[in-house]
Amino acid sequence: MLLPIINQFGIDRVHFDLIITSALLIGIAASPMGIGLYIMVEVGKVPFVRGAIAV
Repeated sequence: MLLPIINQFGIDRVHFDLIITSALLIGIAASPMGIGLYIMVEVGKVPFVRGAIAV
């Protein structure tokens, strides 16, 4: 979907993929809305605050 746009602007696909992957990982891990944080504290059976500090 974004491939024609990044090709038109001359952006390297590998660089673009790394930026998008990094942004998605930050979004998954970031509190307070990061779903990864909620999953981590539930699986690890730790309090939310302790899990947030660890991230």
